Amino acid sequence: MYRDDNKTPELRTVKLVIQTSEGDLSKIVQKNGHPLTSEEQREDEQRIDAFVRDASLRQKQKQDHAQDSQRASSLTKMLPDAFLWTMTGQNDAETTLSFQPDPHFDPLTRESRVFAAMAGTMVVDTKQKRIKQLKGTLTRNVNFGYGLLGKLEKGGTFEIQRQQIAPGVWDITNTHIHIQGHALIFKSIGEQQDEVTTQYHPTPPSLTLAAAAKMLKDGSAAQKLQ
Repeated sequence: MYRDDNKTPELRTVKLVIQTSEGDLSKIVQKNGHPLTSEEQREDEQRIDAFVRDASLRQKQKQDHAQDSQRASSLTKMLPDAFLWTMTGQNDAETTLSFQPDPHFDPLTRESRVFAAMAGTMVVDTKQKRIKQLKGTLTRNVNFGYGLLGKLEKGGTFEIQRQQIAPGVWDITNTHIHIQGHALIFKSIGEQQDEVTTQYHPTPPSLTLAAAAKMLKDGSAAQKLQ
């Protein structure tokens, strides 16, 4: 279980999240810096109960997680080919590399076009060969449909940080995306997000969804994650 603080231009939410083998449950504890009202708490607990009861909601979450994992895997596999790499530092703990777009790389998807236009740095755990930090800046505007369908503006940034949250288990604990752009001339397609996860606490592998829901609703999860 862990605490998730997610901020976008429209909303900032703080959630307590419990992962189980059946799915991940969350409870919102703050919106825009304030505790939930009684009505909001009631609606949030109804959402938790619905997830426990409804197998289709759990299946959709599983599919969403699988798509996110596949997307991350595809982008990670691009790293050797999409960029030109230079080692800038190394010690027993960390290896730091800088990267620039490889002009000969031909991205095939919209996501890969944006990714391949980045330049930045990557920090790797030297011993475990795990990515600890990846940060980049858009080196040029990225146009879709010659700019008619959309454009992401040069100078946008992204950063992710990963930590070992248990022996041999790594997870993204910081995500910062600040990219501006427009679609069809008027509509913004930029993304502004800052998400930080903290206070990781192990849970039993046998923990059920129903037990996780009880922990979230009766406050025992909040006590563990204070």
